[in-house]
Amino acid sequence: MKLNGLFCARHPGMRRRTARFLFILAGGWLTAGAAADDYRFEITVDFSAPRTVQGCVPVSLQVRQTTPLLRRLSWPIDARFAALAGEGLTLDARRVTWHVPENGGRLRYCAQLNQTAGNGRYTARLAADWAVFRGDDLVPAARAVTARGARSATMLRFVLPGAWSVVTRYRRAAGKDGHYRIDNPRRRFDRPTGWMTAGELGVRHEQLGTVHVTVAGPRDHGLRRLDLIAMLGYHLPMLGEKLGRFPERLLIVGAAEKMWYGGLSGPESLFINAELPLISENGTSVLLHELVHIALGRSAAPGADWIVEGLAEYVGLDLLRASGGITERRFEQSLQALARWGAKAEHLNVERATGAVNARAATVFAAMHRELGAADFDRLLEQLATGHGPLALPELAHAAEALLGQPAQALAGLEMSQTPADQ
Repeated sequence: MKLNGLFCARHPGMRRRTARFLFILAGGWLTAGAAADDYRFEITVDFSAPRTVQGCVPVSLQVRQTTPLLRRLSWPIDARFAALAGEGLTLDARRVTWHVPENGGRLRYCAQLNQTAGNGRYTARLAADWAVFRGDDLVPAARAVTARGARSATMLRFVLPGAWSVVTRYRRAAGKDGHYRIDNPRRRFDRPTGWMTAGELGVRHEQLGTVHVTVAGPRDHGLRRLDLIAMLGYHLPMLGEKLGRFPERLLIVGAAEKMWYGGLSGPESLFINAELPLISENGTSVLLHELVHIALGRSAAPGADWIVEGLAEYVGLDLLRASGGITERRFEQSLQALARWGAKAEHLNVERATGAVNARAATVFAAMHRELGAADFDRLLEQLATGHGPLALPELAHAAEALLGQPAQALAGLEMSQTPADQ
């Protein structure tokens, strides 16, 4: 399952006057030679503070500037961020707006890390001696208004109890424990994203080819760190060859204790339940499924969730076959089981793909693999991975047709599929 919000949502229709002030908040931490139009943006997360609200962690956003470079931050009302306080703060029925003081200022709030799915399991959690969460849970996705040319130097800082440590996908700031530089030039507002974990942790590091891998999670949760690294050692190189790329850093966070019984991917990172097998009885792998999401690096257009989920399921299964992790006979049996499960899905183009939709979509890509052949199917994957923006059916169909010289039979009729709401 791919996390929503993996990519920056651009803001269309900006008025020319407003657009003059918008600038990507990016860049490194300020140094002695920093430009005059740089300002510091510091995010402090305090896990050492007493918590009066379950799952709540105090967060402060500190802006340091000598001239009014960052002028305003605003975001939609979000229940995850409560008890806001700061000079220049205004709230209405829909949005929070922070008018940043000319010489900088500080905004404080409580970030609610406890997030549950419909089945009552946690997709993010702050327990007594550990936490598993996403950067998105710490800082809201805000729209920034700055002076023209202004750039931020963003630092994420953790305050931790004595026995705690923290692991993120970001590089540590030199000489600063618990400090991480945030630099994402594709975003208008530089904020942390991806999976993180804090607490009394067990951590393993490994360099697998060009990828620096970290596996981390709370102690005594049964996370099989070396097993995960071994699984990656077999499959990461193959995945990089198929899709033409993989990030240079990968963080795998794992935990049990009422956590989501599955996997969730994010930028350069994923969560996996510590109790999950690396290969399920049906021959599929949650770990490889999420790795395909990371390698693909694409979100889904409305109604196209089946494409990214089906690709992740099928390519993960095919990686197991190609590596010898499962036999050809087991591979075919797995496809047959997916076909039986997928028959329960009446439609593919639903807003959020279910297990049955994922299974049916995987069989679509199995048929496309047979139709294209191995070499052209890999070319298709690489083309999709190098594309931009949300992935939709027309892009997939066009890419397949360009390789085949005719429309793909595996996709025949899918354009006519409709959800009941559309009929």
